[in-house]
Amino acid sequence: DRGAVALADAFKSGSVATLTVLDLAENNFGDRGAIALADAFKSGSIATLKILGLSQNNIGDRGLEALAGAIKSGSMATLTTLYLGENDFGDRGAVALAEAFKSGSMATLEDFRVHHNQIGEAGMSAIADAIPSLPSLRVLSLLGVTNPTNKCSPATAAKVRQVFKGETLW
Repeated sequence: DRGAVALADAFKSGSVATLTVLDLAENNFGDRGAIALADAFKSGSIATLKILGLSQNNIGDRGLEALAGAIKSGSMATLTTLYLGENDFGDRGAVALAEAFKSGSMATLEDFRVHHNQIGEAGMSAIADAIPSLPSLRVLSLLGVTNPTNKCSPATAAKVRQVFKGETLW
């Protein structure tokens, strides 16, 4: 957590204003780190970011809600790739993220991966509803996102397949 917080503070200083790729996968910084990074993104100090990799960081619903707030603010509008796979968020985080997508602030997103999280019916349905708000989306990874206690229904899975018009769906 401390490393991600320190990194977020450095980002806020504007010292990496032209950064285009940030891959922080497999650092296990959790919600606290994700919230600090979201605050940095909201500050607009990394407005050129195109690729953001946050997979395998134990980010839960609170951290994802903070990232969704940064997305909704429009400060991450240049992202083309967002990797959030193998974290710990569920429906609450997925719904917040979907609502952020519906704001229209991610029109350039081409590759979105949320595989192997604890997303159930409500989260999957919200993501399906948000897909039309992502006109550039070509790759969508939802592999293994069902919560064992709240599995995604066949109808919701079919809805995702119906609304996704990209090239690759896992």
